[in-house]
Amino acid sequence: MAIFQKGNNQTSIPAEIQEYYETGKRDRTGVAWLLAIGTLLLTIILAAGIFFAGRWTYRKIAGSDNKAPVVTQNENKQQETTDPEVTTPSETEKHNSEAERKAEEQRKAEAEAQKLKEEQKAAEQLKQEAERKTAEELAAKKKAEQQNIASSSPVAGSSVATGKDIPETGPGDTLAIFVAVSFLGYVVHRFRFAKR
Repeated sequence: MAIFQKGNNQTSIPAEIQEYYETGKRDRTGVAWLLAIGTLLLTIILAAGIFFAGRWTYRKIAGSDNKAPVVTQNENKQQETTDPEVTTPSETEKHNSEAERKAEEQRKAEAEAQKLKEEQKAAEQLKQEAERKTAEELAAKKKAEQQNIASSSPVAGSSVATGKDIPETGPGDTLAIFVAVSFLGYVVHRFRFAKR
């Protein structure tokens, strides 16, 4: 059954030419592997680039940048009041000055600790206020969306889930964008190749 076999064993071709063909085959396999690896890397880079460009474009169109609200803290520094009367210590006060100095340092440390607690409490209140405002805005936005949905398509006997944090798990805009891009690609392809 010589019909189904390749005619690699040709005896009528001189040996020099057969050697030339063999070296050409080896060279071609090396170049083929190099091209295959290069093509694979280029495909991966292009796919990643298209993915990230598409994600960036989607976020610009949909406006879904989930940025956390920035909380700023205003520090109100209390100025220490100094006694306007400055007196020089006498002999007996010199002995007590070290004890008074330690007591003064302890009072300053307590005042700083109290000040730090007040600043932390103020920061916590600002944070809670910002979270409350964000939650209220989110709830108001969801309520408005639900009212728009309810007013545009009333369904008898249906109940709408009203939760504070209802996740959006459907395909939403992604499906519409996919369909639009697919249709646009089809139209461009048809017009471009219809002219040829």
